[in-house]
Parts: sequence; C-alpha cells; structure tokens
Amino acid sequence: MEWNELKKRIADEYDRRQLKSDVRYRALDNIGDYLKAYHKDVITNVSALMSIDRNELKEAYRNHKPSKKLSGAESSAFNEIYNQLRML
Repeated sequence: MEWNELKKRIADEYDRRQLKSDVRYRALDNIGDYLKAYHKDVITNVSALMSIDRNELKEAYRNHKPSKKLSGAESSAFNEIYNQLRML
C-alpha cells in the first residue's frame, strides 16, 4: 500500500468521527511531507513503517520541526497511522 492510500484511510476514519477541526488533516499532510523527505521508501510501501518504532519516529519528526514541539494533532495522527497499519 502506498502513502496516499493510507492517508485516505486515515482521512476516512477522521470523517467517520466527524471531527470539527481540520487540524488533524493538516498534521497528517505535514507528516506526509516529512516522510517524503526523510523516509522515501515508506511512500511506496507504508508497511515499512512497521519496522520503525512509533515513538522513535515521533521523536525524529519532533526534532525535525523548528519549534521542536509535537502538537496533540500530530501525535494523534502518528497514532492513527500505526492503528491503521495494524489493521492491514
């Protein structure tokens, strides 16, 4: 499965929950941009993410950000990425 397919599954889950804010969708876009820049193999094969510990990936992403802070929406998006991967 490719990143865009996984991203759509996650967006569908967010839609199902009827989230009132689009902040999680933007966080998912930002995480996708990070993955495209630093984990290119994941874009064409998201199952490769299973070999990366979720907390280590969150930490690497956090360190990449200028603010060095992970928002709640970003943390939630990472959690949903791994939740969806477990269901594949």
